[in-house]
Amino acid sequence: VVASFDAGTTTFTDTGLTAGAIYTYRARSANTAGSSAYSATITVTLPEPTIVVPSVGQRLWLRADVGVQADADGAVSNWADQSGAQKNATQTDPAARPRLVPAAANGRPVVRFDGVDDSLNVPAFMTGATQGDLFVVMKLPGFATRDDGLWSLGGADGTWSQLDGTNRVLTEDFGRSQRTSVGVPVAPLTDYVVYNVSAQTDDWRVRLNGALQSAETANTVVFGTSGALGRNAYSDYLQGDIAEIIVYDRVLSDREREDVSVYLDGKYGLNLRDRFGVYRDSNGDGLTDDVDRALGFDPYNLDLDGDGIANAVERTNGTDPIRADTDGDGVADNLDPYPLDPTRAALPPAVPGDVTPPTITLTRPANATPLP
Repeated sequence: VVASFDAGTTTFTDTGLTAGAIYTYRARSANTAGSSAYSATITVTLPEPTIVVPSVGQRLWLRADVGVQADADGAVSNWADQSGAQKNATQTDPAARPRLVPAAANGRPVVRFDGVDDSLNVPAFMTGATQGDLFVVMKLPGFATRDDGLWSLGGADGTWSQLDGTNRVLTEDFGRSQRTSVGVPVAPLTDYVVYNVSAQTDDWRVRLNGALQSAETANTVVFGTSGALGRNAYSDYLQGDIAEIIVYDRVLSDREREDVSVYLDGKYGLNLRDRFGVYRDSNGDGLTDDVDRALGFDPYNLDLDGDGIANAVERTNGTDPIRADTDGDGVADNLDPYPLDPTRAALPPAVPGDVTPPTITLTRPANATPLP
């Protein structure tokens, strides 16, 4: 049982649901004599959040769920670039092809590299770029025990995982003239993560799942003439998965970075939503998620005041999404025909035979802007 109501209630708002999930409902009525049969079921699929991935400056976009050419065994020969630049990742040697693995990351496919000889060749895609931003959804199941060559997309030796003394660290060179240790990962790489590198002159940063991993204030931007996925410049190979790669020839704004991170988080089920909220308004209450948290509100509750009217609808109506009784007349907004008028809380009684034309009263909220 999702909910029960008193007599006379004819509407219900279900809150706390998950975007993209499927829900099925049925209803029945009851009185002292017993319960009716259930109604027919209704099934709804909630839409995924509408998040637009920035397209300006996009140089490479590889998605394991789109554009992967694989044979019957899953061996990948071509991974088509979705940016429009046609910088496809390819492998002509059948013995060196990684595998497309379905339903590996939150029900979505990944490209899996065997750590022995699998790799894909990437043509030069950052020619002329003086800045860059790289996003990768990846997983390194053997991070604790082996050195992996993740890719070669930068200006020096490529990206590695390796032993530094007694610690396992990552080293990175995307948009940098020298490979640099970024330290022990702040999130376990044995899970799927969002790995992000932004590079510009004298400002180079690495983030992992939205958290700052490393930063350098001295940087010379360099990009290679060609690249590879699944191996570094010294032919150390990757044992692990890559689900998606997005690369830009500029450093994204904070808002754009949040948009890309939220898109990847939602798509791959990384449970990072509480890391992002400077710009998002997940529950439609007119406040960003971070402000909701600061005020003690649930940023994902679509009906904060529990009056049966969604926050976004209340904002459209001019009522208060955090007060169940906006006008303070003792009647909740969902039961009040005049929720913005404290002097009225009920419709006038019907008079049989009355043919008087109705009077329509429009109440404009104090902060509303009239349209022409």
